[in-house]
Order: sequence, then structure tokens, then C-alpha cells
Amino acid sequence: MLIDRDGSGDRENARELLTEAVAMYTRIGMPKHVEISETMPGEL
Repeated sequence: MLIDRDGSGDRENARELLTEAVAMYTRIGMPKHVEISETMPGEL
């Protein structure tokens, strides 16, 4: 959503949220979600 809106600061906020998501997925054992999330920064 933030990437699509592309307002001031949206991409940086999306990067921060994605970093948090990867950490959480790793901590709770969701490797497929980690893999998907790690490919997303290319979109940012």
C-alpha cells in the first residue's frame, strides 16, 4: 500500500516495516514468508 501511494516518506516507512516483518517471521519460524519478504526490497 505504501509503495503504491508513494507519498513523502512512504518508501522509507515500507522498508522499516519490511525489516520488522522479516525479523518477526524469522523469530516465529516462517521461512517461506522470510523468503518472500527478502525479495521485496527490490520493489522499494
